[in-house]
Amino acid sequence: MSTKTILIISPLPLKPVKSGMQNTIYLLSKFLKEKKHKIVFYNIKTNNKIDPILNLKKKELIKIEIKKKINLKKIDLVFVNTTKILFQYKSILLSKHREFKTILVCHDLYYFRKKYFDKINIKDKTRFKFSNEINILKNTDYIIDFSKKEYEYLLKKKIQKKKLIKTSTPAVNFKKIEVLGKKKYDILYIASNWFQNHLSLNNFFNKVDDKKTRFKYLVLGDLSIKDKQNINVKPYAIEMFKKCKIGIAMMKNSTGRKTKIFEMMSAGLPVFTNINLKEFGLRNNYHYKYFDKKRQLSHQLKLFLSNINLRRKISNNAFKWSKKNTFYQKAFMKLNKEILR
Repeated sequence: MSTKTILIISPLPLKPVKSGMQNTIYLLSKFLKEKKHKIVFYNIKTNNKIDPILNLKKKELIKIEIKKKINLKKIDLVFVNTTKILFQYKSILLSKHREFKTILVCHDLYYFRKKYFDKINIKDKTRFKFSNEINILKNTDYIIDFSKKEYEYLLKKKIQKKKLIKTSTPAVNFKKIEVLGKKKYDILYIASNWFQNHLSLNNFFNKVDDKKTRFKYLVLGDLSIKDKQNINVKPYAIEMFKKCKIGIAMMKNSTGRKTKIFEMMSAGLPVFTNINLKEFGLRNNYHYKYFDKKRQLSHQLKLFLSNINLRRKISNNAFKWSKKNTFYQKAFMKLNKEILR
């Protein structure tokens, strides 16, 4: 396999998990570097806390910068994060005369992002037509990092199947945590300052009867909420996972790739979630614990925390599955055969 020079374009910086999209790009870059490829990273900065592509404007200066990087570095491959960026700079990234291959890192097609914006009553000032999105998808060399729902949508819209490279949601290679033993916290919640995360977190705490349960929570991430008597908020740090009994992923209006769920599973932390993970081949009470809508949330959490045997079983099975599927070397393995050869 020859060494390639690769440009990665993303609306978020190249840092470990702050959001699913950011984590995917960070681990993709890490994977490519480990394969001895040369990486050029370009961050199209955004300060929007609802969604990184919301109201994102096309700028001539950015267009010039992208063109300069491609020409000076003699780029072989360009990974572009989101269809909006690909659409805005299609004159360069999808030029008929380009001498590089363009790969879309999907992480939510605009078609699905727009549905989310409508659901939360937000208007995107730089929206573009779904027909335009389909046109750029047809002119892209490859597409990665899509959900099952997106995969079915792409096939329905006549996107060539050979362009679609299935990659699992990537996670860091963890050393498995110990489920047994004394833990400082009952519940781990990985959060961030994104609007969707605030919705999910507030929705969760509104549903938990805290006066009866008094669970001890650890909230990790860049989140502007204050500590309470039973809630500690700390910066994101992987080593903090081992101080918790279970991980929670109770999501509201979820559109993403379930990064936080797979990250906790990869550490062997038993996960309780309202997201059905059947499409990933995962089973309730075997790989994770699924929320029963007919029963009280607090009661279900209390039962799960008290069932050591179930937590141990889920921990072991989740970790084994993650090693085979979501550790980032496995998640991006198909790129070697299809794109990097």
